Amino acid sequence: MKRIFLLTSLLFIGFLMPLASVFAQDSQELLDLNSASDEALLAVPGIGEKILDEIHEYRPFASMEHFRAELGKYLDEESLDQLAQYVTVIPSDAIASDESMPCDDMADGEAMDDQEKLDLNSASDEELLAVPGIGEKILDEIHEYRPFSSMDHFKTELGKYLDEADIEALEAYLTVNVPCMEDMTADDMGAADKVDVNSASEEELLTIPGVGPKIADEIMEYRPFSSMDHFKTELGKYLDEADLEALEAYIIIGQ
Repeated sequence: MKRIFLLTSLLFIGFLMPLASVFAQDSQELLDLNSASDEALLAVPGIGEKILDEIHEYRPFASMEHFRAELGKYLDEESLDQLAQYVTVIPSDAIASDESMPCDDMADGEAMDDQEKLDLNSASDEELLAVPGIGEKILDEIHEYRPFSSMDHFKTELGKYLDEADIEALEAYLTVNVPCMEDMTADDMGAADKVDVNSASEEELLTIPGVGPKIADEIMEYRPFSSMDHFKTELGKYLDEADLEALEAYIIIGQ
């Protein structure tokens, strides 16, 4: 009888131990993906150097759903579920600046009006890296293509690296303020106000909305241009028709 009782007790304890482990894990403070150190993240089961790099690339995360969407490009659903037992997302101050505004509203682009959004043409690296979805790689591309002439220009260039859903998410936090010549058209500006692409310095070329270091290099590579059509033919290898038409508002072809 004692043996039966002892055996029953052991089986009961064996049943409770896994449950106790689960409850203990649930009671532990989860690791914040936005602020955790490399050492802390690498201690999480399932996070190695590669996944750590991707976390750095995409953080800060706006939510666990945002984390799943980005890391789901590299991990399967089961692996993501496993990670969710150890990590969480606490939005940064830059993301959760209005505590009365649900995060879902922010994701829909309703959190900020244009005056509150970051200007892609003038924002600092620190400000841009605080935007959900912008990591070092996307920051480099923003530097490469700015100044942007419009949000459509931004979407065209960054659409080479991000899908439509990611671009739409970024629009909730970003805007484009074209410096100085924002509302001018080719008819509004005299030739004296425009930049001569045949003689302008690199610094002057970079002041043109839509011309970043890469396009400035191409302009210097192909100049002198004999006409605007010549300019469009050469730069049309890198820019679409809408971008070329936008540039016409700011440039002339000097002899």
